[in-house]
Parts: sequence; structure tokens; C-alpha cells
Amino acid sequence: MKKYNFKFLLRTVYGRAYPRIFGTIRQPSWIFFEILLPVLSIIAFIYVLRGFNAKPEFESFAVIGGSMMAIWFNVVFGMALQLRWEKEGGNLEIYITSPTKLSWILLGMMFGGGLATSLYSISVFTISSYLFGTTFLWSNWYKAIIIFISCVVSLYAVGMSLSSLFLRFGRSFEYYLELANEPIHFLSGSYYPIFSVNIIFGLFCSIIPITLGIDGLRQVLVLSEYPTFIDWKLETLIMILYAVLALRFAKFTLAWMEESAREKGTLTLKWQ
Repeated sequence: MKKYNFKFLLRTVYGRAYPRIFGTIRQPSWIFFEILLPVLSIIAFIYVLRGFNAKPEFESFAVIGGSMMAIWFNVVFGMALQLRWEKEGGNLEIYITSPTKLSWILLGMMFGGGLATSLYSISVFTISSYLFGTTFLWSNWYKAIIIFISCVVSLYAVGMSLSSLFLRFGRSFEYYLELANEPIHFLSGSYYPIFSVNIIFGLFCSIIPITLGIDGLRQVLVLSEYPTFIDWKLETLIMILYAVLALRFAKFTLAWMEESAREKGTLTLKWQ
């Protein structure tokens, strides 16, 4: 990579990451939506578990799963739909005609959004654990960090690869994302051990990276025996593979769409 290209890359990543990292300070309402609402959903589910006299480890399952779902919603609505929103706001033309690349812009969004959302997720986890006195196996903290970072990177890489598809096929994909919210809760095993249902079902749900991330964190943090089928080390490798493949796909699709937009000029038209 040439020197000036690397300079543009760093400036682009910084420029798009900055508002996502420090934007929360300027918009305190985001704290309510990103932290308090997920905490409320975890509280509701834990009281349901206590109403059925469930074992204490199930509360640990709920805290971990509910904390990780905050990342999923940010990836879907803050990453996959980002270019679509930029088009409607009139910024996509500026991105395409600028000396930078769309993949670099999304990389900055990925870095800034991933860091900010990780802080949200950790806050949800900390508050929920404190409220209910949930205990975890903290001696495996370094394993948990490895799994968590791998999951966040793979999720944002998938969001980056989906952004070009959502931009190309329009607003209709937003309705599909809304419909997929509850199924994703179920398929990710956010409030129950995914492999306790059926091994084949668990393997099928592992197509979603967050399923592997939640399962891996429960393996290393839950005190009691956790029912699973895939070791957390293998799950981490699979999530890294997801990230590599998704980034390669995103680079290819974004380069094709950028070239098409420059040559034909159809991507930025309001009726396209």
C-alpha cells in the first residue's frame, strides 16, 4: 500500500470512528436505549426463571445472553443499514466522490461502533450481575476476552458485508430485519443453552456468529457444568473464519458497487 493511501486509510477510520465513540456523551438518550432497555429485558427474564424455581446457573445464562444481544442490534441497525441511511441523508454521494473508499469508511464505522457497543455490553453485564448477585468463574477472564473480541469482530464483519446488499436492494430489507429480531433471540440461544435442545439444531444455529459467542462465554464463565457440543477454542476459530470471509465478501461487493456508481451514477439516485 502506498504511503498516501495508508494516510487516507487512517484518517478515514478515525473520522468515522470518532462520532461513534464520543457520540454517546453528546446524546445521553443513547445510554437509555443501549443499556437500560437491555437490562430491563434481562430483569424480566430472570424473574420468570425465579417464578419457575429454575437453577441459579440459568440466571447466569440470561445475563450473558442478554448482554451479548445488545451487540447484535447495534450491528444490524448501526452497521448493516448504515449506507442505506447515508444515501437517504445525502452523504453517500460525498463518500463515493471522495478520495477514500467505501470499505475504509465502513472499517471506521466498524471500529468505532465495535468499541462503543462493547462498552454498552459490558455495562449491561455489570449492572445485571450486580442487581441479582450473579457469580461467574472470573479466573477465566482472559478466555472470555478472547471469545468476546472474536465475536464482536465477526459480527461487525458480517454487518459490513450486509451493508452493500441492503444499500442495493433498498428499504424492503429493513422490514425483514424487524421480523428477524425475535427469531434471532431464539436461534442465538440468548436465554437458554443452545445445544441442550438438539445437537443438529445447535449446529444449524451456529451459522450466526453471536450463537457461538454466547455459547463460548458460557463455557468459560458459568460456574456449573454447561451443556455444549463445541469447545470454546473451536468456536473462536470459527468466528475468526467468519470475520475473514465476511470482510473479503464486503471488499468485493463494495468495490463493485463503488465502481458501478462512478460509471453509471445510478446508485445515488433517490428512485434507485
